[in-house]
Amino acid sequence: MTAEFMDTLFLGLLTYLGHSTVFLTLGLLITGFALMKNHALKEMILRFALFGALITTPLHLSGAFDPFFQPIKIPEETVKSEPASLGVNEPVVHETLPSVPTVTTETRALSTGGAELPVMNEAGKTFSFTLANIVLMLWALIGAAFLFQLGYLIFDLKRQLAGRIDIQKGRAVKMTGTLSNIAGIPTPRLSKKENLAGPFCLGTGEIVLPMWAEDLPRHQLKALLAHEIAHIKRSDPSWILAARIVQSIFFFQPLNIFAARRLSELSEFACDAWAGKVCGSGMPLAECLAECAKRHLGRAPSALGAAMATKRSPIVERTQMLLAGIRDYAKPASGLSKVVVLGAFIIGGTMIPVFAFDEIAPEISPAVSPPPDVEPLPADLLQSAAPLPEVKPVPAGLLQSVAPLPDVKPLQEALLAEEAALAEEAEAILTEEEALRVEKEAVLAEEAAMLAEEVALQAEEELMEAEEAAIEEALEVEESALAHEAASFKTAMAASDEASSSTYIHIDNGGFLDIKVSFSDDDRKLKIRGEGKFRFNDAETEMVEMSDDSYLDFTETTDAYTRRVRFEGHSGRIEETYWLDGDEVSKDAATSRWLVEAIPSMYRLTGIDASGRTKRIFEARGVDGVLDEIPLIPGSYTKHFPAGDYQVSCALIIGKRKASTNLKTSLNNALREFDVAV
Repeated sequence: MTAEFMDTLFLGLLTYLGHSTVFLTLGLLITGFALMKNHALKEMILRFALFGALITTPLHLSGAFDPFFQPIKIPEETVKSEPASLGVNEPVVHETLPSVPTVTTETRALSTGGAELPVMNEAGKTFSFTLANIVLMLWALIGAAFLFQLGYLIFDLKRQLAGRIDIQKGRAVKMTGTLSNIAGIPTPRLSKKENLAGPFCLGTGEIVLPMWAEDLPRHQLKALLAHEIAHIKRSDPSWILAARIVQSIFFFQPLNIFAARRLSELSEFACDAWAGKVCGSGMPLAECLAECAKRHLGRAPSALGAAMATKRSPIVERTQMLLAGIRDYAKPASGLSKVVVLGAFIIGGTMIPVFAFDEIAPEISPAVSPPPDVEPLPADLLQSAAPLPEVKPVPAGLLQSVAPLPDVKPLQEALLAEEAALAEEAEAILTEEEALRVEKEAVLAEEAAMLAEEVALQAEEELMEAEEAAIEEALEVEESALAHEAASFKTAMAASDEASSSTYIHIDNGGFLDIKVSFSDDDRKLKIRGEGKFRFNDAETEMVEMSDDSYLDFTETTDAYTRRVRFEGHSGRIEETYWLDGDEVSKDAATSRWLVEAIPSMYRLTGIDASGRTKRIFEARGVDGVLDEIPLIPGSYTKHFPAGDYQVSCALIIGKRKASTNLKTSLNNALREFDVAV
């Protein structure tokens, strides 16, 4: 390496430090401002701040554009100064001993007994460590140590994931394919591994799940996979690795750590928002986050890869965001805001000054005038001049008394040993700081997990109180019904002997249905099983729409036959399969006529879309059509009207239901879900 290259590299590090300090300080202050709600814009600003100095510094040093302000001058002699040293062939003049002759290479060798002197360069100057060289050597040593640590983390991650098992079938694979199509990316590889605290994705486009993830409920597993697919869509693993490399090489810039940490938090918020949007609600992901927080206690996941919930992750804040709404986190940055940020970055890069040496111009000696003409001396004057005295040789003892030049090699070795000790001390300090930071993060993660557990306990207590209130209300209603309707008790019991049925229907916020219905009377037995989202045509003659991975199975048994139909939705297609007395048959005229009768029976048994179906019947056949439909709906209950007591069908709902009825229905569903007998 030439001296010019070393000086340029030294100035480049100083310029990077100045530019990155300005970019990161402004970026952290702007994104921390409470009025800025757009998190996508915050993320873009922080990425410019973290990597911007890597662009502006080489542009300035290469002279691509001149800065608006003058460079910051560094005195050249404080950095590039070289100590004066004695040349080998230069004469030694002793002013106190004018009679001592000039010491040459031969006389110096005699005075040292023929010993060889230290090796010096052609200019007669010994090698010396300048301030710039010392700074660059320390930067190279410490940076190499951090890069070695990063390489060890990558090696350790590969070691931890060795032996993982590919997941090739099951509901997780189907969900991954569906979510990848929504995200517009290739379907990632799916694998599982024991002893993992939580799921995370790799830069190769692979999602690694812990063993316990496949046991999660369907809605939680979907939210988990959606979060990890969002990381792959956003290329978060690559951004994390790039940020770690910048932190390792430019370790002397502490603001890189804060910016990278804030970027990691914003990426988690963005992935949470996308997962909540795809799932229709943030509740499933909030429940999954609480489960991951419990699994993370006392365990240290890898620092590489985009993990769903790590010790550094603000789980409490993310949970609050998911429960409150995802509007601010899901909103993308506008095109105008992107142009403004890019323009500010370019203008700021040209205005920030650079560092340069303040070189001192050499002094120019004045021109020497020619000597004046001198007349020659007369010849008689030269003859009368006294002869020069005889010069006696220098005594041998005086030559031996001349001290040899000092040896500079021990001094150089001492300087190198001192620099190595300083480097080891700096590395020990950094290791201790890293240990303190990890310990602090562990304490914060434990506090967050305890807070999440407290929130879960409080929610559980509220749910138990709601269950107790529901039980009390149900008991009061039942006692009142027994007191006021004792006369109709025998009639109701007789009716229950004649027909029996069981119904379980659950509809989530996204319209996802889970149906389990059984019905029997003297004439027939009906059984309905279904899961997903589906819709029949208005004429109630065929299935016209089904969501992916959904199905609906209907079986009717009479004394004459047993017919069954199964609808399945796959990638926008609807597959229909028919059976007669246990044998699979093709769809014919008899099957079509039976299906026309079976579809209304499904509506009447389940009560699905009762309000919409009532409106369609009313528009098609008027009031008489609605009244004709009521006796066909199985199941009724006694209701008091001003004109008397009447049996009212259960499945057909006319008009708008009251809010109190919705509350009672939700309480009944909660009692049924937790197997509370009333």
